Amino acid sequence: MTLSLDIIWNVIDAVGVAALKSFATEEIVSELKALFEGLMKSGYKLEDKGLRNEMLILINYLMSDPKALHYFYEKPGISVHSKQHTFLERLIFYATIDEMSFYAQPIRTNNMKAFFNTTSEDLEFKKLIWSGILTALQSNHPKVISIVKEVP
Repeated sequence: MTLSLDIIWNVIDAVGVAALKSFATEEIVSELKALFEGLMKSGYKLEDKGLRNEMLILINYLMSDPKALHYFYEKPGISVHSKQHTFLERLIFYATIDEMSFYAQPIRTNNMKAFFNTTSEDLEFKKLIWSGILTALQSNHPKVISIVKEVP
């Protein structure tokens, strides 16, 4: 996966930010979502956290493109009533997971653990994920605003 991201960054370096338009496809955004979810579920090492943050930089670039943004808030290939979440909903979930669960508990037991801590990688993650959500909100697309309002 690191090699794939390196190739993408090399293309962006060589061609410029205009290269992102070629990455604004449903397949690439869907794959990024799957890779991001995998990293969030099983990535615990320092290099996993660095890779996760690198992915978020790419995700933020893609979310600034209106064509790509569509794939973040739509549920391609699945019914509207499906329980599957959009990529934007998952990003909001990870942006607020500790605040909505861990820190919302008035009494915490020893078996409760915050999802993120105060390492520089985790703090950078929070900054990057909120930056991406704000980028999506700046599009003023009604669907994006609705998702942000509705996600608990």
